[in-house]
Amino acid sequence: MKRSTFRILFYVKGNNPKKNGKVAIMGRITIDGERAQFGTKLETNPEQWDNKGGRAKGNNAATANLNRMLDNIRTKATICPVCFQNKVNQIN
Repeated sequence: MKRSTFRILFYVKGNNPKKNGKVAIMGRITIDGERAQFGTKLETNPEQWDNKGGRAKGNNAATANLNRMLDNIRTKATICPVCFQNKVNQIN
């Protein structure tokens, strides 16, 4: 029986800052080696992003809210990864 793999990560699109200096937060879901990327419609300052953890750094309310929204996306993707990937593929 083949073992299935699932991974979701968040990263910033640092090479394309917006006029306000913030960068877009992107997501990538990988199921059995097949990738699909999507935009989260969230943004952050590049200095506040932790690349290793895939989360915003800091202890203020805005950072906590941003990380909560990322956790919400991760939870929805984990509940039904195939459904989530199908939605992402329809967008792309």
